[in-house]
Amino acid sequence: MALRMARKRIRKMLNSFSKIMHMTEKVWSRHTNPLSVWTRIASTPIPFVILWFRSELSWGVWPLLGASVLWFWINPRMFPEPHKKDGWTSRSILGEQLWLSKSAPRPTSLEALLIWASLATGIAGLVCAVAGVWFYAFSATVFGVVSMMLSKLVLLIPMASMYDRGVEK
Repeated sequence: MALRMARKRIRKMLNSFSKIMHMTEKVWSRHTNPLSVWTRIASTPIPFVILWFRSELSWGVWPLLGASVLWFWINPRMFPEPHKKDGWTSRSILGEQLWLSKSAPRPTSLEALLIWASLATGIAGLVCAVAGVWFYAFSATVFGVVSMMLSKLVLLIPMASMYDRGVEK
């Protein structure tokens, strides 16, 4: 029962984030471009690098942080929609869209395990990276950022699988 409530809360939180990002049907379609997916994942360290140098940057940290946030908003919009959406990254993003809209098929036990493990790892990585940056703990920062990046990659695996099963029906 508690697990079901936690799942609903996490999905609701992710849906809210999707709404804040104004992820329309057109934006989702453009985000299926593999360049969008890979550049977004590769960009994960940027805000943490900016925050790491906050003492040296002084007030200059704020425009740079703003630019990095803007980049994460622009990224799914800047690449054209791919001609074919049969690649793994495209199917993953389509599966993520289905999952957030609750239109995806019910995840298998393994998919559910991967989804929740990757979300938990990503949140723990975020906490670790933020704490690492705050206390200038380099290893903690790197560990947290790498955990976030890897958890996103792991999350894409069940999303592609759920999309494939949803298309087959």
